[in-house]
Amino acid sequence: MTVIAALGPTNTGKTYYAIERLAAHKSGMIGLPLRLLTREVYDKMVLKVGPSRVAMITGEERIIPDNPKYWVCTVESMPINIPVEFLAVDEIQLIDDPERGHIFTDRILNARGMSETLFMGSSISKKVIKKLINNVKFYDRERYSKLTYTGYKKISHLPKRSAVVAFSIQSVYAIAEIIKRQKGGVAVVMGSLSPQARNAQVKMYQNGDVDYIVATDAIGMGLNLDLNHIAFAETEKYDGENFRKLYPHELAQIAGRAGRYQRDGTFGVTGQAIEIDNAVIARIEDHRFIPLNSAKWRNKNLNFSSVNKLIESLKAIPNQTELGISRQADDLRALIRLSQDKEILENANNKKTIQTLWETSQIPDFRNISEGEHSKIISLIFKELCLNNKLSDEWLNSHIKSFDKYYGDINSLMMRLSGIRTWTYVSQKEKWLDNPALWQKKTREIEDKLSDALHNSLTERFVEKNSNKLRIKYKDKKDILSGINDNGDITVEGEYFGKILGFKLITEKSYSEQYLKQIRSAISKPVEIEMKKKSLKILSSEFDMFTLNSDLFIYFNDEKIAGLKPGNNPLNPSINIICDEYLDSNIKKKLENKFLEWIQNYIKFNLKEILSLKNTDNLSPGTKGIAFRLLEELGLIIRSKIKNEIKILDQKSRQELRKMGVKIGKFSIFFPATVKPKATELLISLWINYSEKNYSQDDIRLIRENLPKPGITSCALNQNISHEIYKVLGYLVIGKMVIRADIIERLDKIIYNQIDKDSKDKSFLVNDEMISLLGCSRENMKLIIKNLGFIKNNKKIHKPDDNGIISEDPEIWYKKKYNYGANIKKKSKKFKKKSKKETTSNFFAENNDLKKLKERLKFE
Repeated sequence: MTVIAALGPTNTGKTYYAIERLAAHKSGMIGLPLRLLTREVYDKMVLKVGPSRVAMITGEERIIPDNPKYWVCTVESMPINIPVEFLAVDEIQLIDDPERGHIFTDRILNARGMSETLFMGSSISKKVIKKLINNVKFYDRERYSKLTYTGYKKISHLPKRSAVVAFSIQSVYAIAEIIKRQKGGVAVVMGSLSPQARNAQVKMYQNGDVDYIVATDAIGMGLNLDLNHIAFAETEKYDGENFRKLYPHELAQIAGRAGRYQRDGTFGVTGQAIEIDNAVIARIEDHRFIPLNSAKWRNKNLNFSSVNKLIESLKAIPNQTELGISRQADDLRALIRLSQDKEILENANNKKTIQTLWETSQIPDFRNISEGEHSKIISLIFKELCLNNKLSDEWLNSHIKSFDKYYGDINSLMMRLSGIRTWTYVSQKEKWLDNPALWQKKTREIEDKLSDALHNSLTERFVEKNSNKLRIKYKDKKDILSGINDNGDITVEGEYFGKILGFKLITEKSYSEQYLKQIRSAISKPVEIEMKKKSLKILSSEFDMFTLNSDLFIYFNDEKIAGLKPGNNPLNPSINIICDEYLDSNIKKKLENKFLEWIQNYIKFNLKEILSLKNTDNLSPGTKGIAFRLLEELGLIIRSKIKNEIKILDQKSRQELRKMGVKIGKFSIFFPATVKPKATELLISLWINYSEKNYSQDDIRLIRENLPKPGITSCALNQNISHEIYKVLGYLVIGKMVIRADIIERLDKIIYNQIDKDSKDKSFLVNDEMISLLGCSRENMKLIIKNLGFIKNNKKIHKPDDNGIISEDPEIWYKKKYNYGANIKKKSKKFKKKSKKETTSNFFAENNDLKKLKERLKFE
């Protein structure tokens, strides 16, 4: 059994790696820190393996098919007694969390997969994990993008795609009001929102309806947002016991939300926040944090002989120095408070009822009003269970019906939403209820409706709407005459109005909003019919009718129909149908599926070598590691980046890689087929798409214009093109030149073949074969030779030709820099001929040749 700890900062692909490893096994389980993230991973696994094979368990929701093979859970809800091949736990640094840390520590100590166990999180947990687990393998992962501090900015000066972070509802609301007045609208994300309400607010931001988010530290986990900048309006928070400054690793967890994959991000401060200390900034930017010394622990071997004995066992002290006592969590504080109620003590008089008391004490306090109010709810539930063994339908209805209201201000809706979440949690305790399925459905419906109402209220309050009502010229849309010809031209009242291009209605004039609203209402039916005809034609077309252009759009008969958008990795893009509201949503979905199938086939056909790296079940561990890195790096890795992994590859692993078509070169590891123009054209499109938020159409056009033309094997380095883009294209940067990966390997082979022929001086000449291979000038060839580590061999004698004439422009011989083997050997022979008297004297003083060699060794 292998135990792996994949540790690193945010945006290192840890969760993606875990999902890939989970799907690669026949069975598995993953524990995640938040219900929101659990749902996201569950949806991804369903897409990979199908809904009948995946179960999801959180405190408030359970989806369990008949025979699931994969379990996606919150960490607290993991059924670790179920044997699975693979088990993973995310955000393992939460072992230090004062409230939940003991749960994560328990998973480190007791949760294992039969074949593989994976813990993911921040590198601050490495020291503790090493102490708690024997023979654990550490995979240190580096952040894909750079994170930079940009200092203080006023709220009015924050760039688009920014998130402002505060730590109280009052602060969040105040900042949201400011942004609404100055920027027009803002999304709001708080931990007290339900996952559905939070997702709705996030969707509004992701869709571009607003360009700003105001959030609590709930943004720090479980939300992958298109953020360029994080601004801290506060850097202190109340942690349940004290009001304190955020630790550097906590700031980094939130700041790391800015910039995803290979797009750089920035962070700073705003509002009333003071500048972050320079030392803290350096730690965040360099991802250097003080390691944890211990993990929070709580005893699992509980004593249910009495309530007091139970409390004592929960307060037990660990017997390992690397385990620290967890502070009194909410459930323990609730139990202690309940133990002071005489009626409860009378009921909790045997093992079964004491266990029930402990289970009810673990009901989460979603409302966060006061410990006393929460204890009252727990007390009511416990007493009813003791009295009647079950919570009857009538009893539940009496407590739940007050939440079934969907009006009021934001605070009222939030209070009801928090309240119903408590009963949603209770409904999952099937042994407590007479009719659990009924109440699971009922509480979920109320929570969903309250979430929608809350989202609408937040949007209404914090997003500016144009409420001006203009006089409508036409009372009835039937009065408006309109028509569409075969070319898609639309006329209204005999005048040209616009044109249907693809699935979009394009108007060329500027009309008033009210006029457009009325006209669109009038023409909607004929436009919908026209678009339906076109969609049916596309759906019945063969794949060869579609083309992906360099602008990242998919065309059908020269019409722009769809575009690529980022998926969960560069090789798995999503599809965005370019359309108006006139296209039927069901047809749109069918078109998305059609183009998604096409692009997947297109990628599979052109990049089959790279995609073959996903099938690693029967490969050795060394091969799997290289295969995963190659897949991650889109088929080409600079060898120096993985020199240690290559160094330890055994012969079997090397043979497996060669069989897959992988070339292990001196400069890089790559697929020869994927550095050819057809493959690289697609690869650069996929790479740009995954980073598309960085690039406008003008940017993409500029990049394309500056790329090496197809078939070019080497060219001068263009400063407008990043080294990463060159690498995706299959080129390596050598000094001020770029050379295709396969070509530099061939050049290296030619050079050393020439060197081997010169057994005496180990030198070579630049020949026509080399120049022809690289397609460059002789001068550029000299630059390349120099950057490959070769220098002129000035001692190589240029002999006269047959006529006894020495050329005025002799050819230059080159040798490997610092390669003094031949010279040392030759000089050592001369030294042996020295007399005994000479050899006992000052060696370097009396041997001039070796003295010069010493000076060269010193300064070269």
